[in-house]
Amino acid sequence: MIKKDRGSALFLNHWRTWLAEKIASLSFVEERKKKPVSPTTPASKEISQETWIRLYEGMEKACKDTEPDFIHLGQTLEQVYSDATALTRQTLDTVAQIGGKADESVLLRIEQLTKGSLSELEDSHLQVKAKLGHVTQVIGYLNDFHSICSVIERIAMFLRVVGFNMGVECSRSLRSSEMFTVVSHEILLLSDKIIKIARSIRKDAKKTRTDQIRAHGWISRDLRQLRNLAYDTQKAVQHSVREIEQLMKLSLETLKTAGEHTREISDQVGEIVMGIQIHDSMSQRIAHIVSALQEAEDRCKKTGETEFEVAYSIVKLQNAQLAQTISEVDGAYGNTIAAFGKIHGEIDYLTQNLSRFGPSQSQGEAILEKQANDPFKRLQSALSHLRSLLDRGGEMVRRIQDKAVKASEISARLSDHMACVQDISFETHLVALNAIVKAAHLGRSGRTLEVLSTEVKVLSGQTDSFVKNVEKILESISASVWQMRIRPLDQANENESTGGSGSLEEGIREISHAYKQFQTDSQEAFQNAEALKNSISDITANLAFLPNLSDKLSEYHQQLEDMGNALAIQSGELATAASEETNKLADKYTMQQERGVHKQILGPMEHLISDIESELPQEDMDLDDDDDMGDNVELF
Repeated sequence: MIKKDRGSALFLNHWRTWLAEKIASLSFVEERKKKPVSPTTPASKEISQETWIRLYEGMEKACKDTEPDFIHLGQTLEQVYSDATALTRQTLDTVAQIGGKADESVLLRIEQLTKGSLSELEDSHLQVKAKLGHVTQVIGYLNDFHSICSVIERIAMFLRVVGFNMGVECSRSLRSSEMFTVVSHEILLLSDKIIKIARSIRKDAKKTRTDQIRAHGWISRDLRQLRNLAYDTQKAVQHSVREIEQLMKLSLETLKTAGEHTREISDQVGEIVMGIQIHDSMSQRIAHIVSALQEAEDRCKKTGETEFEVAYSIVKLQNAQLAQTISEVDGAYGNTIAAFGKIHGEIDYLTQNLSRFGPSQSQGEAILEKQANDPFKRLQSALSHLRSLLDRGGEMVRRIQDKAVKASEISARLSDHMACVQDISFETHLVALNAIVKAAHLGRSGRTLEVLSTEVKVLSGQTDSFVKNVEKILESISASVWQMRIRPLDQANENESTGGSGSLEEGIREISHAYKQFQTDSQEAFQNAEALKNSISDITANLAFLPNLSDKLSEYHQQLEDMGNALAIQSGELATAASEETNKLADKYTMQQERGVHKQILGPMEHLISDIESELPQEDMDLDDDDDMGDNVELF
């Protein structure tokens, strides 16, 4: 810590020495040393009161005359900022119509429609594929149904044989004939009935199976076409989505860059506002300069070497203050010109972003049609192709549906045979019971008839089994047909196809309307941008009052320079007194620029150095000159 304090003291000691050298080399002191003039004959007598007055009034008038120009500039700047903000908002709103918020973007809605259309077509493909599976099942059940008809035919043949044998046996005795002639005749009739029904069932089953096989072939062929169509549709959707994503990317980039351009315009407006504020500061500084020069004039009217010394210092200082003001006026003019130029460029960037979406209406419809790189046109073309594919897919689904509906009609037709089969089972069962009862009444003489009656009962049981098998097959066929009709393709797919194509048609109309609206809005934005750029050009042309003001103030600056030379006092003995008197002017300063010029011209005062010396520790003043400061880098 001691080493650090010693280093600090040594550093301040070096700084004090350097500061004293700088004060000794002040320009106005050097000038006084080079041009000795007799204190009793000051050159200030050459400056008339009229000269001072013309100088005061001229500077004040030059500043006052520019006040309307500054006010007008502020008003036009406010209008430019308002118009630029409106143009930015118009650009953002125009782009937002295409790819803005998720709940407002037409592109997102179109993307959802295209993907939904593909999903519907794929769903139709899956439905048809599922229905084709049910048709395959029905064909299998019909094969079983066709095969089982041989069982009932065999039962009918056995019944016929039993009935014939009963007829032979009952002829052996009168009693047997009386009891079994009718039974034998019923069995023969039942056999004929069963054979007739079995042949009818076999015929219908065969025909239905043939129809189903043919329908299966048709559906399979259309399904392959639908699969290929779905592939083409998928490519069309992907193409449409790519176009949509490209437009979305453009819109997002435009929204992003529009925000950047808006911030840049705002920054440049801020630069111009800062430049305009020079009017207030300039008025105050001119007032301070005039006040100080009036004091210098009063000093010149008095006698005494110190008065002339102070007057010279005041004039020299105010001349520097005026030079600083002129420099800031020139800087404000340059910065304002540059800022308006940048605003002009940012407006061009905004309109260029809109042109990336396609030409405006003013460029002509013929040119618009030929624009191969127009993203909207590419999207409309892709959507139209997708709509055509969906229409073809919908027609194909309807054809498949018609065939599936015809195939499903077998359920009702085959169910009609079910009642006949159940009647056969019931009649066979009754005949068997009747034969067994009558055979029991014959006793030993009816043993053969009893055996035949038992055979009828067995055949009755086989008939029951046949009926149950037929019921199972018909239930399976009905279930498959029901699966085919749970969501009828003629309604569901037609609705989906019509809905998808219709929604897509609506989407195409929507994107077309959005594009036309975009062209209208973008054209309006182009016109507003052009008008705004013309306004900026007019404003820039009207900024000539700033260089004119600079020229006028430069004339007064030269007059002050001449007056300063006339007041130059060559003796340096009174420098301290003059500086102390001049430093009192600093109490009137209200801006940092004035203090900076004051410090630059007059520098730090001697009494400030003595104050610093009084605050240094006494032990630190005794440091050796060769004390090493290498370990005190942290101080700097």
